[in-house]
This record gives sequence, C-alpha cells and structure tokens, in this order.
Amino acid sequence: MEDKSLFEVVVMLVFIFLAGSVLTAMGYAVVVVLPGELLGFDPPLDEMWNYWLYGLGGVAYIAHVLRSGTVFK
Repeated sequence: MEDKSLFEVVVMLVFIFLAGSVLTAMGYAVVVVLPGELLGFDPPLDEMWNYWLYGLGGVAYIAHVLRSGTVFK
C-alpha cells in the first residue's frame, strides 16, 4: 500500500472526526433525547460527551477496517 501524504492523513482524520460527531449526535438524539421527551423528563445533555467519544471511537475503527481491509491488522 502506498504511503499517504500528510494532507491525505489530515483530511482523513477531519472526515472521521466530523462523521463521528454527526453519527453520535444522531444516535444520542434517537436513543436518549427522543425517548426522554416522549416520557416527559429532561434527558441528561451533559452526558453527551461520553456518547460522542464512543461514537468517534467506533467510526475511527470502522474507517480503519475499511481502509486496511482487515479487522486485526
């Protein structure tokens, strides 16, 4: 596999960061905020940081698997 330039690495990291942010925000809205609103209590928005980190790690791992073609490489 060819070496990546610094620009390509930075663009990939920014994309992973943005994708993780968007996917995690959507997941948090569906899993925590929407049920909380429907059940009549305020969801703990300060805990979104934890969900954001989990989502970012998951997206980064998925990007690694797609890029390398293997799970454990």
